[in-house]
Amino acid sequence: SFRTLAGEQAGGALFNQIKEFATTTPMLMQDLAKGAQTLLAFNIPVEQVMTTLRQIGDISMGNSQKFNSLVLSFAQMSSAGKLMGQDLMQMINAGFNPLSEISAKTGKSIGVLKDEMSKGAISVDMVKEAFASATSEGGKFYGMLESQSKTIKGSLSNLQGAWDDMLNSIGEQTQGVLISGISAVQSAV
Repeated sequence: SFRTLAGEQAGGALFNQIKEFATTTPMLMQDLAKGAQTLLAFNIPVEQVMTTLRQIGDISMGNSQKFNSLVLSFAQMSSAGKLMGQDLMQMINAGFNPLSEISAKTGKSIGVLKDEMSKGAISVDMVKEAFASATSEGGKFYGMLESQSKTIKGSLSNLQGAWDDMLNSIGEQTQGVLISGISAVQSAV
């Protein structure tokens, strides 16, 4: 699916980056792959996908449900070109209020920012900057996945990521044989 959504070379490279990220953080491969597919389906440029996944991973603190919710709301917001109330509520319910970050940067109150949002004045770029600010050095969520990967739960998740990577490699190596076998059974049926 990555090669179809992002092109042969870029899709393969993205998939490899996702596999590596899954084995070094508490994030699971299936969540990262689903998140990347969602972002690509909403026309997020392939060059921005891993950065976005890393930021959302840190903000979600490795929680799969929060991660998936943030990916979807981020993708919807990006598609609309501005932050809307529904996307803001979805982000807040997942544990992140981008207006708080924007407020800290601009000095405007949350109330003023909500009013601006209702007029369509909170752009995607402003929200992207809020994600970047929250996950960069000094931000509230800076290094969250890295620190969580050092816990028992994180270590077990890293093991799960390595296991999934191994199974995926085995599947890729035997794909031709399996497809031939399935085709033979299908013909027999």
